[in-house]
Amino acid sequence: MQRDIVAIDLDIVDQKHAAAAAGLANEILGDTPLVRIGLAPKQIRVYRNSGAIRSRKLHPLEIFSGSGQFIAYGWHEKADRPYIWPEYSPLDVSADSDTVPSLTLVQLNHFATELFKVVPRRLLRTRQNRPGGPQTTGERLNMLTTFHGSWRRAAAVVLSEAVEGCRNETAWIVIASAAGRGVREDVIWELFEKHFRGWSGISDVQIASMIERTRPVYRPSDMTFIAPSSTGGIHGR
Repeated sequence: MQRDIVAIDLDIVDQKHAAAAAGLANEILGDTPLVRIGLAPKQIRVYRNSGAIRSRKLHPLEIFSGSGQFIAYGWHEKADRPYIWPEYSPLDVSADSDTVPSLTLVQLNHFATELFKVVPRRLLRTRQNRPGGPQTTGERLNMLTTFHGSWRRAAAVVLSEAVEGCRNETAWIVIASAAGRGVREDVIWELFEKHFRGWSGISDVQIASMIERTRPVYRPSDMTFIAPSSTGGIHGR
């Protein structure tokens, strides 16, 4: 894949999720005339690269720029028809045309964050390209930290995704990760207050207990921190 081109592969088979992803792409990345469809509702969208984007795999989102490739033309066996370009193809519009939106890394990061709020993550792949186990919360936190270049932003995303059945695990992983990075406790509380979706199953007392258990990792034992009281605590909004 050429470095000045970005191909966004939305490998999503659920119709509702695919429609939501396409809508987000149009809204955040721009409405590109170069969209290739193989087995619908999956699609690949082609953009221009502003210069900072590189290939990444964030299943079911894959980004190709500078490496990788995709099939533009030919027969798709599963779809039982040729690959199609509903509007224009590269034979009609050059990929460096001004009609093709130029994509920035900020836009792409924003898109990925919003996408994974509505589209479930998929199985990772091992180096042998065989299906691996499901992506754990810790793995996702690490991946998003690398992707965004910010642990705080990654933690906000993970906390906002906390669902019933994994709230305790999510809370503990974020707190333990914060401890290992020396993140201040007030920052931890702020992240939970703004982004955590698990309060119906976990109290602020439990969160405080988790922080207490990690405190020796990065705080002297005689220092404490409690939930902010200016608003009556986390639940006092």
